Amino acid sequence: MATVNDPLEPGYVLGTLAKVKGAIETTARREEAARDARHDSILATRRSIRLEQERADAEMEGKRIGMEAELAEMEAAGQAFHERRSAWIQERYHSARQALTDRISAERDRLLGQAQGEMLKRHEELQATYDRAKQELQALREKAAGDRADANDKAAQALKYLWGFKPFFAKSMVGKGVGVSGDSEGSLRAAAEKSLEEVRGAWPAKVFRFLPLPLWWVAAVGAAVGLSGRPAEVEAWGMPAAWAVGAVTVVYLVALGMVWTKARRLALDLQRIRLAGSMAVNAMVERVEALKAEVGEESTGLRAGFSEKLRESDGDTQEKIAVGRKKLEAQWERLTEWEERLHAVRMARREAEALEQRRLFEAEKVAIAEKGDEQRVAGDAASEAEYQEVLEGLASTWTKEVTAALTPLVDGEGDRQRRFPDWRPLADGDWDPPVAAEEVVPLGTLKISRADWGVDLPTEEHFVLPEELVVPLSLGFPSHGALLLEGGAAEAADAMNALALRILASRPVGQSAFTVIDPVGLGRDFAGLMHLADYEDTLIHGRIWTQAPQIDERLGELNEHVEKVIQMYLRNEFETISEYNRSAGEMAEKYQFVFIAGFPTHFSETALQRLRSLLAGGPRCGVYPVIQMEAALQDVKLDEELRRTCLVLRQDGGVWRLAQMGGEVVLDSAPPAAWQSEWVHRIGRAHVDSNRVEVPFSAIAPQGELWTETTAEELRVPIGRAGARKLQVLAMGKGTRQHALIAGKTGSGKSTLFHVMITNLALHCSPEEVEFYLIDFKKGVEFKAYGTHRLPHARVVAVESDREFGLSVLRRVDEELRQRGEQFRACGAQDVASYRKATGKALPRTLLLIDEFQEFFTEDDGTSQEASLLLDRIVRQGRAFGIHVILGSQTLGGAYTLARATLGQMVIRIALQCNEADAYLIMDDDNPAPRLLTRPGEGIYNDHAGAVANNSPFQTVWLSEEERGKRLEAVAEMARERGCSLPLPVVYEGNAPAELSENPRWQEAMAQSPREAPEVSRVWLGAPNAIKGPTEVKFPAQSGANLLAVGQGEERMKALLESVLRSLSALHTPESARWVILDPEGPDGELGRLAAALPQAVEVWTPTNLEKGMAALQARLEAGTEEEVFVLVRDVQRFKGLREEDEFRFSFDDDSSGAVNTAKVFQSLISEGPAAGIHLIVTADAWSHVSRWIPRKLLSDFRMRVLFQMSAADSSAMIDSPIASKLGLHRGVLYDEAMATVETFRPYARVR
Repeated sequence: MATVNDPLEPGYVLGTLAKVKGAIETTARREEAARDARHDSILATRRSIRLEQERADAEMEGKRIGMEAELAEMEAAGQAFHERRSAWIQERYHSARQALTDRISAERDRLLGQAQGEMLKRHEELQATYDRAKQELQALREKAAGDRADANDKAAQALKYLWGFKPFFAKSMVGKGVGVSGDSEGSLRAAAEKSLEEVRGAWPAKVFRFLPLPLWWVAAVGAAVGLSGRPAEVEAWGMPAAWAVGAVTVVYLVALGMVWTKARRLALDLQRIRLAGSMAVNAMVERVEALKAEVGEESTGLRAGFSEKLRESDGDTQEKIAVGRKKLEAQWERLTEWEERLHAVRMARREAEALEQRRLFEAEKVAIAEKGDEQRVAGDAASEAEYQEVLEGLASTWTKEVTAALTPLVDGEGDRQRRFPDWRPLADGDWDPPVAAEEVVPLGTLKISRADWGVDLPTEEHFVLPEELVVPLSLGFPSHGALLLEGGAAEAADAMNALALRILASRPVGQSAFTVIDPVGLGRDFAGLMHLADYEDTLIHGRIWTQAPQIDERLGELNEHVEKVIQMYLRNEFETISEYNRSAGEMAEKYQFVFIAGFPTHFSETALQRLRSLLAGGPRCGVYPVIQMEAALQDVKLDEELRRTCLVLRQDGGVWRLAQMGGEVVLDSAPPAAWQSEWVHRIGRAHVDSNRVEVPFSAIAPQGELWTETTAEELRVPIGRAGARKLQVLAMGKGTRQHALIAGKTGSGKSTLFHVMITNLALHCSPEEVEFYLIDFKKGVEFKAYGTHRLPHARVVAVESDREFGLSVLRRVDEELRQRGEQFRACGAQDVASYRKATGKALPRTLLLIDEFQEFFTEDDGTSQEASLLLDRIVRQGRAFGIHVILGSQTLGGAYTLARATLGQMVIRIALQCNEADAYLIMDDDNPAPRLLTRPGEGIYNDHAGAVANNSPFQTVWLSEEERGKRLEAVAEMARERGCSLPLPVVYEGNAPAELSENPRWQEAMAQSPREAPEVSRVWLGAPNAIKGPTEVKFPAQSGANLLAVGQGEERMKALLESVLRSLSALHTPESARWVILDPEGPDGELGRLAAALPQAVEVWTPTNLEKGMAALQARLEAGTEEEVFVLVRDVQRFKGLREEDEFRFSFDDDSSGAVNTAKVFQSLISEGPAAGIHLIVTADAWSHVSRWIPRKLLSDFRMRVLFQMSAADSSAMIDSPIASKLGLHRGVLYDEAMATVETFRPYARVR
C-alpha cells in the first residue's frame, strides 16, 4: 500500500528530485566562488615560477633535438641492411619452389596421355562390333517384311479361289483367329505354295467361284418355275422350288466341308511365315540391345579406370610437391631465423647506447623541474588550506539536503522488487491475486545522469553524487495515474502492455478494467490482452476500439461513468474514488484505464472534447488515460491539459525522457513472448467472475426478530446497496409508486433480485402484511423453493408455467380485486391503511410477481388478449386496494407485448444489464444509462418512470440457494410458532408430470372405504392448467360415455389407464364394478397385475383369446348387468379382431360357422354399452389407426377424448382444432364433445 512518503509514488519522487536539484544548484554556485578565490591566489604565485621554468625548458629542448637526430640516423642504417638481407633470402626460396612444381607436373602429364590413348582405342573396337549388329538387324527386318507381303499375296489369291466361301475364310486368311506355335520345319514358302495349289484345284472352289449361293437359289427356283409350265400358279411350282433350293444348299454345305480342311491348312502355313519373320527380328533385336549394354558398360568401366588413374596421378603429384616444398621451407626458415638473430643483436647494441644518452639528458631536466615544483607546492598549500575550510561547511549542508533526500529514492528499487517482483517468478506460477490494492504501479526506471540535472554540479569529492542516479518510476493513484507517451508506437505499445499486466497483477481481481483504443494499429499490438475477454468480458470491454464513431461512443460512456461516480458516489463526502472505495467494501468501483495508441488519429472534435473532460475529472473518479501520441495537437487547451495532468515521457533519439524532470526513462517491457500468453491466461483465470460483486444478504436482512414491519402505509423492503453507506429500498404503495417493471438480460441477476424481494419481504413482514402470487415462465425452477418450503405468504407458485395457468392466476387476482372493491366500498375505505383502521381486520398487500411476463403475448390469440385486459385492469385499479404488480423480462422489445399505456402506469423501473434498445424501453427516451451496467446484480432503481434525474445505481445483494433455504425455514418456523392457519399454496410445476398422490379428492376417496357404488363414476386424469380442481371425466349411464385417448408413448398410455383403474377402484365397492382389460401383454402385464391387486373383479384378454372375451361382453350387453363394467383397451391397433373387415371382400368360404364377429361386438359396445353400464376406455397410438378401427359414425360415441402431442391435421380430425400440435412433453388435452369444452392438463405419472 502507498504511504505519504512512498518512494515509489511519483508525486513524492518528483517533489524530492526538485528539492535536490535546488540544493545541488546552490552548492555548486558556492563551491565555484570558493574555487575562484583559490585559483586567483595560486595564479599569482605560479606566474613568476613559470617564467623561470620556460627559460630552462628552451635550453634543454635544443640539446634534446640534436641528440635524437643522431640516434635516428644510426637506427635507420641498421634497419636498411636487415631488409636487404631478408629480401634476398625470400627471392631464392620462391625460385626453388616454382622449379620443383614444374618438373613434377611434366612427368604426370606424360603418363596420363599414354593411358588416355589406350582407352580410346578399346572404345572404337566395341563401337564397330555394335554397328555391324545393327546392320544385320536392318537386313533381317527387310526380309521379314518381304515374307509378310508374300503371305498376304497368297492369302488374297486364296480368297479369289474361294470367293463363294469368302465369309467363312476372310478372317483366317489374314491371320485372325489362327493360332500356331513358333516352331516350324522345312521350307515354309514351299508348304504354303502346295496348300494354295490344293485349294485352287478343288472342284467346289471352281463351282462356286463365279456364282454365289444366292444366285444358285434363284437359278433353282427359276428352273422349278420353268419346268412346271404354270408360272402364274404358285401352287404348281412352290414345292418343287423349295426342294430345289434345299438341294442347292446341301450341295453348297458339302462343298464347304470339302474345302474347309485345305483352306485352314493354307491359313496356318501363311501365319507361320509371318510368325517366323517376327521371331527372327525379335531375336536379333535382343542381340543388338545386349551388345549396346555391353558397349555402354565397358565404356563406363574404361572411363572409371581412367578417372581413378587421374586421381592417383594427382595424389602422387601433390605428395611429391608437398615433400619438396617442406624441405625448401625448412631451409628458408633456418636462414630467416639466423638473419633475425643477427639483426636483433645489432639493434640491441645501438638501443643501449641511445638509452644511456637519454638518461643523462632526463636527469638534468628533472633537476631543473624539481626546483620549480618545490616553489609551486609551497604556494599551493597556503591557498588549498583556505579552500578546504569553505568546502567542509558546504559538505555538511550537502549531507542534509541531498544525500539524505536521495537515499529513500535509491532504496526504492529494492522496495519495488519486493512489492512488484520480476516477471519470471510470476510466469513460474509463484503468484496469487493480491488482497489489497497497490496505489502505485511501476512504469520503468528513471536514470538521471549528472548532465540530466540541468544545472552546474559541484565537483569536489565532498559532494557525492552518483554518475547515474537510478530510481523507480511509477504511476500513482489517484493523483498521478495518467500517462502521455510522445514517441514510437512499437516501444510505447510494449510499455503499455507491460503496464496493463502489472496493473492486473498488483490489484485485487475485479478492481481494474481497460478500454483500449487503437485506430492506427487496429489492435495489433494489444491483441494479446484480448485473451482476457475469454475469461471476463468486462476486463477489456469486449474489444479494441478502432473507428471514429466507436471512439466517440466509448469516450462518451466513460464521461457518463465519471458523471455517475461524481454525482452518485463521491458527492461532497469523498474527495477521490480511493477514499470512496475504502468505505464501500464490496461496492468498490473499478479503476478504469483508457489506453489510447496512435492519438489523435480518428479523434473527432467530439472525441477530443470528451477526452479533455476525462483528463479534467477522470483521475478523481478512477479513470486514467494512458496515451501514445504520434502527432502534435492543434487543440492548444487539450495539449495544455494533457501536460498538466499526465506524466509525460518524450522519445528523443530512441531514448525516452521525462519531460517534468529530464533524465532517461527505461520503460518496463512486457514479459517475453514465451511467458506472456501463459501469464495473460493466468490473470484471466484469476479474473473469472471477477465482475461479480456479492454483497451479503445479511446486509439487508432483519438482524433481530422477524415479521416486525407493517405494510399499512407502504410496502418497503431493502434489496441492495446503493453507494458506500446507503441501502436501496423497494418502496410501493404511495403516490404513483404502485407497480414495478424489471428488465435484465440473461445472467444479469434478475432471478436473484426476485428471490431477494420475496425472501426479504417474507422475513420483514408476516403473511397478514403481504401475500405473493408467483409466476415463472422461464424453463427453470426458480420459484419452486417457495412451494417446497410451503412459504406461508405464497398463494400461488407457478414453476415453468403455461400461458393458460398464468391466465388463471390473473383471473384469481382479478377476482381478489373485485372482492376488495366490494369490501372497501362497504366500509368507505380509500386505501389499505383506512380499511384496516375502519374494520380492524388485517388485509395483506397482494404482490403479483411474473418473471418473463412477455410469454403471455408470444401468440396473438384469446389468451394474450385476455391477459392484456386483466393486467391493465389490475395495474390501473389495484393500487387503491393494495394489489401491486412486479413484471420481469429479459427484453421489452418484440412484436407482442403489454400495451405501452399499461407499462406507463408502472413508474418504478429497475434496470439490470441490458442492451441499448431495452435501456430506452425500460427507462425514458433520453435515459440510456442501463446500457453501461457491466456486472451481474448491478442495477438502476428509478421511481419516476425512468426520468434520468432519478437514476439510483445499486447492487443487488447475493442470496445463495443454501442461505435462501435457511431463511425460508426460519419463516416456516415462525409461522408454526404463531400458529398461522393459512391454506397451502397452489404449486404448479409445468416441467414435471402431475402426481395422483397429490390429488386431494383421490386421497379423500382412498381414505374412506366406499359403502355403495357412486351415482356417477368419474376418473381423474391429471392436474389442471388452471387454478381449479383436478381434470376429470364422468361416466354416466348414457350413450357416448366412453373415453378415447390417442398419442404416442407406451408409458404415457399405461399411466393413463393406471389412473383410470386407481380412480374407479377408489370410488367403487368390490361388487359394484368389474374390469375387462384387453391388453397385448395379458394377465402378466403391468395393467393385469395392477387390476388383480384391486378389490374388484377383473378379466384380462389378449389378441389370441379375444373371441372368447368379446362373446362374454356380448352376453352381458344382451342380458344387462347390475355392476358397471369398464372395458380398458390398450393399443387398439394391436387387436386385429376389433377391426371391421372390408364388406366388399371376395371369399370362397361361407362365413356361417356361428363364430363371434368380434368387430361387430366391439362396435355394439361402443354405441350401446354406456347406456347398459358398459363403458369403453380405448387407447391408440395414432389417428390413422383410430380411423381404421373405429368407423367415423361411431366416433361421436366417444364423447370424451384425450389427445397428446400429434400433428395439427390429426388434432383437427379428432376435435376440429389443431391445439394438440402445440402440446409439450407433460401435457394433454381433454375434449368433451357434449359440453364443447377443451381443457389442457398435466397427465398423472405412473405410481411407482
